[in-house]
Formats: sequence, C-alpha cells, structure tokens
Amino acid sequence: MRKTVAVDFDGTLCYYEHFEGPFKMGEPLKGAKEFLQALRDEGFRIVIFSCRPKSEQLRDAMGAHLDKNGMVYDKIFLEGHKPPAIAFVDDRAVSCVPQEDKDAFKDALLAVKKLANRKKKGKKPLTR
Repeated sequence: MRKTVAVDFDGTLCYYEHFEGPFKMGEPLKGAKEFLQALRDEGFRIVIFSCRPKSEQLRDAMGAHLDKNGMVYDKIFLEGHKPPAIAFVDDRAVSCVPQEDKDAFKDALLAVKKLANRKKKGKKPLTR
C-alpha cells in the first residue's frame, strides 16, 4: 500500500491571499506541478486537503482546477480535519518533534513567530 502525503491547496499549491469565496481559486504557484509529480514518481499517494467548506461541487471545481493545470493527485479531502497521512505539506505548518530534537520547541516557537510576522500584501506571487 502506498504511503499518503497530504498537500494543502491554498497557499501551498495555489496562490492565496485571503478568502474570497469557496469557488475562487488562485493561480498555481511556481514549482507546485513539478512537486506533485515528484511525489508521484517517488510512489506516494497524494491527497489534496483544504479548510474550504465540504461540498461535492467544490470538490469537483478544485479537481477541475488541478486537472486544467496538469497537477497530479489521488484524492481531494474536504472534511474539516486533516486526512490520515505520513506527512503534511502546508504553508502554515511548523514541524515540532521533541522526541528526536531537544531544541524542537524553541525552533517551533521561532517558526511560529516568523509565520505570524509574514507579510503577504504587496508581494508578487510566484505563479507560473
């Protein structure tokens, strides 16, 4: 059975500044298509997840957006919680593994502060 990697849609695969409605989808970010293909080539099952509202119409629209832009995936997950996976790729993720790294909490706090101070406004998105 292939191991699953969950990849966030907004801000990770596609440009996202703020919520503009469930059916507004940003342009693919530079490297996103290649990243998903690399995951596929490594044998992973790819689940795209989002905090967008759960609906079949939205799932279909997201799938059409990914397909139109040549992005490979196995499933779109809109369930209001994270899907089961061995790894999560997300623009707001902070890794913290204190069982393996004595500085994990200190490093995680620095990463949280960096995320909190990140300014998006005025930056040109790295789309294709």
